[in-house]
Amino acid sequence: MCYKKKKIQFVSSETNRIIKVLEDCNIKLSSVISDVKGGSASKIINDIIDGKDNVAHLLTHVHGRVQAPREEMAKALTGRITPHHRFMLKMIRESIVENEKLIAKLDSQIDFTAAQYQVELDLLQTIDGVGKDTALAIVSEIGVDMERFPNQHHLASWSGVSPGSNESAGKKKTPESSTGTSTSSPH
Repeated sequence: MCYKKKKIQFVSSETNRIIKVLEDCNIKLSSVISDVKGGSASKIINDIIDGKDNVAHLLTHVHGRVQAPREEMAKALTGRITPHHRFMLKMIRESIVENEKLIAKLDSQIDFTAAQYQVELDLLQTIDGVGKDTALAIVSEIGVDMERFPNQHHLASWSGVSPGSNESAGKKKTPESSTGTSTSSPH
């Protein structure tokens, strides 16, 4: 799960790098399309990388859900792409494609391994806000054997979601005073 998360973050970072390179070319795609990972933006980016950077052609990829006016879109897609920019964009795109393949392989392996815990995963997903990925993370971090925890408080403490008690009778305790060592001077 952790490795998959790192790969997803890497793909996101590489996508942001593509946008940065395009902005260096004065192409401001992110200012007119909110989802730069969506269908329209992906087609535009791929065409730009492949050398098809005619603005009229690029505008054919924009579907009706994009709210920016066509004139604004045309202005945002007008820029100057050097051979170096195009090379870097191709390298970044290849990196994204390879990492997406790794993520797909990881998903397959996670699904294969998680199949033995399907009952527990299904039960966890009945909790509000817990989806498949969160349930997988819980099972991978904690396991399914709750016997190692004397009660739910120990589990909450181990997982780091147990609140600390740093206040008593309206007075805030410092970390030093809660351990029994006082830093205040006697009167």
